[in-house]
Amino acid sequence: MTEYIQGIDVSRHQGDVDFRAVAESGMRYAIVKATEGRDYVDPRFVQNWEKLVELGEDVIYRGAYHFARPDSTGGAADGKQEALDFCEVLKAVGGYGRGALPPALDFEKYSESDGSDNIPWIDAFIKTVEDQLGRAPMIYTGYKVWRYEVANSSAFTGYPLWLVKYTGRDYPTKAMAELPWDHFTLWQYSGGGNLQHHPDVPGAGTVDVNRFDGTEEDLAAFAMMQDDAPSPPADARKLAALLASAELDIAAALTKVSATRLALLKATEPT
Repeated sequence: MTEYIQGIDVSRHQGDVDFRAVAESGMRYAIVKATEGRDYVDPRFVQNWEKLVELGEDVIYRGAYHFARPDSTGGAADGKQEALDFCEVLKAVGGYGRGALPPALDFEKYSESDGSDNIPWIDAFIKTVEDQLGRAPMIYTGYKVWRYEVANSSAFTGYPLWLVKYTGRDYPTKAMAELPWDHFTLWQYSGGGNLQHHPDVPGAGTVDVNRFDGTEEDLAAFAMMQDDAPSPPADARKLAALLASAELDIAAALTKVSATRLALLKATEPT
C-alpha cells in the first residue's frame, strides 16, 4: 500500500480545533477555509490561522482555501473580485509565505454556467492570486464537477490538483482517468458519514482527511520551505496560461457560432 503523507482541511463546521493534537496524531498539514464567494469570511478562519502560525511549520504546515461561487455573477470580473477578497483576508493575517501550502481554489459547486463563463472565471481568479500573493494556487475539484462546469478543460493542468474522491482504495483510478491532470498532488479521500475512510482525528473529530503524493522533502518544497522551490514550475504556468487563452478564444468562437445558428433558424422559420 502507498505511504501517503496525510493532513486535514477544516472550516467553521469543525468548531474549536486543537491543531497540536492533530499534529501529534500524525497529520502533517491543515488547510483551513478562509473565504467563500463575495465578502464572506469563515468565522473560524482567523482563529484557525493564528493557531497554526503559533505552532509553526516545524509542527504542522498550514494552508488556506477559497470556496468558489461562480454562480453569483460569473465570468472573469467575478473571478477576479472573489480572488481579491480572498487575498485581502490572507494579507490581513500576515501574508502567505514560508510554511504555507499553495493557496487553494475550491471549485466544487455546480452552477447554471458553462465553460464559456467558468473558464474565464478560473483564469482570472488564478492570475489575480498569483499577482497579489506571489504564489501559484492549487485547484480543488472532482472529475464530475470539472466535466460539467468546464467541459473537462485541460487549461489549468499546470497548477497542482487537489482531488476530491472519497474512497477506501489506495488510488483514485477512475477519477484520474477522467480528469485532464496526469497526477494529483493532494487527494481528499475521507469525509464524514458513509464517506469516512479514516478514523476520527484527535483534536478535530470527524473531518476531511487528505493524502499528499510525495515525500517529506516534496511536502517541504510545496510549503515553500526551500528557497529554490517553484510552485509550480514557471514553464508549466506559461503552458497553462497559453492553454487557457486558447480555450477562451474557442469559447468565444462557439458563442458566436451558436448565435449565428440561432439567427439562421429564426430566418428560415415559416411565417
